[in-house]
Amino acid sequence: MNRKEKLYTDQYYHVYNRGVEKRLIFLSNHDYSRFVDTLFHYLITNEKYTLTLDSTKKSAESAEAASEVVSEKGFVRPVELLAYCLKPNHFHLELKQRIDGGISRYIHRVVTSLTNYFNKKNERVGPLLQGRFKYKRIESEEQMIYVSKYIHRNPINPEEAQLTTTDNLLNYPWSSLPSYVSGQKDLLYKDSILVAFGSPNDYKQFVLENYDENQSESFKYLNLE
Repeated sequence: MNRKEKLYTDQYYHVYNRGVEKRLIFLSNHDYSRFVDTLFHYLITNEKYTLTLDSTKKSAESAEAASEVVSEKGFVRPVELLAYCLKPNHFHLELKQRIDGGISRYIHRVVTSLTNYFNKKNERVGPLLQGRFKYKRIESEEQMIYVSKYIHRNPINPEEAQLTTTDNLLNYPWSSLPSYVSGQKDLLYKDSILVAFGSPNDYKQFVLENYDENQSESFKYLNLE
């Protein structure tokens, strides 16, 4: 990834970052839950995320009402969120930029909210993440599908802390995979992925299958970090 590469509107990107010095950035279920809410919150409004340290909400449930409010203020959604996965010391997102500068603005708001919350809760100061977010442009529809698979399989990545097994991957709560499989309505931009599959169950099987290095050139693309 070239840090000076421009982020182009209407293009898809894999975006990721980790804690400074690889430190943990999610220390409790509430930390994870709040970050997921923040991801959804800044899809639909520029207004500051103002929940207290011990409160939580479900952004997806209030998305329709919130969208109606912000639309009256001329809000334009900066990105589409296709997929996400959170792990103890880092996160992965698959995004489509909808307006010029959309990804940078979106990530800045999300990360600022995370850092302020984490620092206040844990009585610390300073940056929480390793500098500016990292990203790589997705160059084809096939890559877009394989990046979603990579993100959704990240909790069983043997090269990192393995948080679950393939058999239990669907029960990992801090990724968008359960939403893909259940077909629930939310703010995720899933159609661009699922259109290549006959059903959510077919996509599930695709994610659960091991990679075949000879199956697709897109496998080589997955050497992302």
